[in-house]
Amino acid sequence: MFHLLISSYGDSWNGNAEAMLLERCLKSNECTPTRLINQYCQFTAEQNRLLNQLPAIFGFESDLKQDARLGQILGINTSGQHVEIDFQFLDSYPPIPNDVLHQLRHQLDIDDSEFYRGHWSLKDEDLSLALTQVGYPEIPFTDQPLVNIRNHDFNVALSFPGEARPYIEAVAKQLVRVLGKNTVFYDNFYKSQLAAPNLDTALQDLYGNRSKLIVVFLSEDYANKKWCGIEFRSIRKIINSKQDERVMFVRFDNAEVEGVFDHDGYVDANKHSEIEIASMIRERVRLLQPST
Repeated sequence: MFHLLISSYGDSWNGNAEAMLLERCLKSNECTPTRLINQYCQFTAEQNRLLNQLPAIFGFESDLKQDARLGQILGINTSGQHVEIDFQFLDSYPPIPNDVLHQLRHQLDIDDSEFYRGHWSLKDEDLSLALTQVGYPEIPFTDQPLVNIRNHDFNVALSFPGEARPYIEAVAKQLVRVLGKNTVFYDNFYKSQLAAPNLDTALQDLYGNRSKLIVVFLSEDYANKKWCGIEFRSIRKIINSKQDERVMFVRFDNAEVEGVFDHDGYVDANKHSEIEIASMIRERVRLLQPST
């Protein structure tokens, strides 16, 4: 999810707060999906707080031939017929020419008309993924609204050793694409909240009580890691409670892991891509959804 802010004036985005017409901001006729308007775009204090967490592209109409910049909204204030937007650029991130945005328009759900009209829209697409595919650095902050992991319920929680991180991260990002924002607990999505005391009890609660499905990536490294053991205490409690449908095993090797037995079913990660694993996880999540 990201903001797209396009200005009609060449001297905009010069470091000062910018005012935009309210009728041009976060409206369906300005290319913001209705589902996002209802959830995020009524300018309540809580919604504004969520919007401030997202990356933003600050650009110009194409005729102005000025590069866009990546940054973040710091404050949103409505007054009469205008919205004042306080912001900052991510100075270390390179400028983004309009032709790059135009190249990515389908992937980012940007309509052609948006390059020729001053407006502000919200997009439910993965901006970081799109930009990295054309050679830009990964965006160094989250593209999903902030939630408190100590009380938020997840569809999926991933338990894994650090040695498997590249594979797991690809699975996690694919899961977000197919399941939605803030549905997947993967540690790198919530780094700041994990830098806190009593993390062991918080994680045991998250895995044990607030995740529909726990996916365990088993390996020799998993068997030997302290934090994997802490997480598995909650997972083993779920298994002992006969809630087998809430646990899914994925194996990288045949190492023995205490509490996992030879007759326990698993998926072999060496035979399936990250996208295939994510698809299987999605299937398991759907089986846990209450029938309507």
